[in-house]
Parts: sequence; C-alpha cells; structure tokens
Amino acid sequence: MISDIKIERLRGIREGELKHLTPLTILVGGNGSGKSTVLEALYIAGATNPLNAIGESVLRRADIPLSHRWLLYKGGRDGYATIKCETTSSVPSTIRVEIPSLHNNRLELSFDSFYPASGKGVNHINRTPVVFRSEATKPVYETTDSLNPTQQNAVLLEPLNSAGSLSNEINLTLCKLHSKAEQTDKSTFVQDMLKRVISNFDSLQLQVDEGDLRPILHAKLKGYTVPAIFLGDGIVATIYMALEIATQQASVVLLEEPEVHQHYRTMHLTAKVLWAAVKQGIQVILTTHSLEFIDEILAARPDDASLEDLSLVQTNLRDGVLIPIRYHGEGVHFARTQVAEDLR
Repeated sequence: MISDIKIERLRGIREGELKHLTPLTILVGGNGSGKSTVLEALYIAGATNPLNAIGESVLRRADIPLSHRWLLYKGGRDGYATIKCETTSSVPSTIRVEIPSLHNNRLELSFDSFYPASGKGVNHINRTPVVFRSEATKPVYETTDSLNPTQQNAVLLEPLNSAGSLSNEINLTLCKLHSKAEQTDKSTFVQDMLKRVISNFDSLQLQVDEGDLRPILHAKLKGYTVPAIFLGDGIVATIYMALEIATQQASVVLLEEPEVHQHYRTMHLTAKVLWAAVKQGIQVILTTHSLEFIDEILAARPDDASLEDLSLVQTNLRDGVLIPIRYHGEGVHFARTQVAEDLR
C-alpha cells in the first residue's frame, strides 16, 4: 500500500506531499486544485512499468499541443520533476523525469529510479531514456521496459461510459474481461466481490445461444440466468469495474471521478465495489466532485469494514504549492460539510 507521496515540479504542482494515505482515500477540491496531478504522480511512482505510466499520462492530454512538455511544472523551465513514493511493504522509491533538450518537436526525457537496496548501504539506480515525438497534435512515445521493484502495481482505471455505446460492444468488452479473469484465476475474486454488491448474485458465465456463435456474458442469479447487459446500466457498470479491478491484478487502483454520468443508485453500487476491493486487500484512491458520492461511500461501508480505512483529503494549490487538509475515520463525516463549498 502507498502511504506517502512527495511531488516536485509535476504539471501544476511545484511542491507538495500527502501523508498517511489509507486503504480507501478520497481526493476532493475545486478545479485546478491538483487532484488529477496527484493521481498521475501515484500512477507513475506506483506502476509496475513507470515509463509506460509516464507515456499514458502524457497521452491523456494529447489534444494539447506539446502536451509532453507540460508534464513538468512550467513546461520544464524550473527543472526536472521528482516523485517520491513510500509504501508500507517496501523501501521508499524516488522517480525523476528530466528534460535535457527540446528541438524539432522531439522531447528526450531521462528517467531515473532510485531504490535503496535491502540490507546494503548503496542505491540501485536505473536510468532509462524515454522519447516523445509530436506528430500533428498527438504525441507518441518510445521506451523500453523498466520494472518497478517496490512490489506495487498501481493502475489508473477509466469507468465504463455506456452513453452512445451499442449493447454488442459492451457485451464484447465484458466477455473479454471475463475470459481474462478466467485465464488469470481471478473468477473467484470477481464473484466474491460481486456477491458483496449485487443481491441474489451467484456467478458470471459465458454462453453461446443456438444459431449464434457470439458469446454473451450471463449473470447467474438465484433461480435464473440473464444476459448481464439486460440488468441495467448500473449493474453493468458495477460488473465492469469488478472485472477491471480483478484482471489488472493491481495492488493500488486509481480512479478519476468514477461517479460521472452515474445515477445515485449506480453511485451506491460503485461505492460498494470500492469497499469490496478494499476488503480484498486493494488500495483505492479516487477523486470526486460529488457530495452525493461521498455520502454513498460512507453509507456503503460494510459492517466488517473499519472506518479507520477511510480518509478524505481536500486539496488546494497556492502558487504551485499543494496544500492538503486531511480528514480520517470519523472525521470524514465532518469533512462532508467542510468541503461542500469546493464541490458546489
């Protein structure tokens, strides 16, 4: 589990740190308060392959010209970015991204990672180049594998947006995820998670109807089986999130505003999935702009989950300095009213 993170010169954050992150951490704040940058820092520092995480963080804002340059504070004019991540299961790690040159739309970053070796007084230093090239308005990047020995596997997940999607497309996505869960022996993990969330749920099954070779993911409930896509958008989004969390085999799941486009009922189901993930030993860190979603997270806490596993961090940025205000455990109920102004 990631416990602390210190950030210097990353996107809009000149400096700042968050301490005592809990198994379920909620980041709130107004627009431009640093929430998304904190998520990206956690992703880069905690990913199995930090270089891929850097590339994906750049591509998330690929519509901005030279978006790779703006990964760094003030476009790199103030120097390289540093992310220091501390975990409860390993020694601290430090990741640095530096811009030595920019010419002909080619940005060469050097990536250093420092991991104090166990029982030794020397550092393991891994220096690997990553190159971004701007072609038209969308950057592409080239890199090599670089494993992060912190024993963390942070993933940044996108929630399912069914708006405008065809039922066949959603079903195909669910079938692929279910097959991956089967191949990685995560089916029981998914079922245990969904049993905590969906009443009368038993299991997921792939079935092929007579005369049609296309597989359809069915949900087996008590007494009957039904195609999952007919259970309603809320249930479908819940199944999707459970499958995504399981198949990524992540120890840390990062979510940016998972409540967007969701009805209150779906928010409640999403909150239950998050608590179920925490029960399975997965750390969940998310951003939100919704007071209602905070309420649902509080309401969805199962009886066997401790409120001490929950914290809420209100973020603010002043001249590039990240100023967090942390509420923990019972204090999250109090925080709900304190952060209302930021979220309204």
